Amino acid sequence: PTSGLNADGQHNHIWDTCVPTFIFYDITLLVGGVVGALLL
Repeated sequence: PTSGLNADGQHNHIWDTCVPTFIFYDITLLVGGVVGALLL
């Protein structure tokens, strides 16, 4: 499913998929941790 992204040579799987996902989950965990700490 990801091979189609490289058809035009304009996409990089790591930067287009892994990094945004990592940043999204990283921010989510960070916010969740802060909120959890404040609630506790």
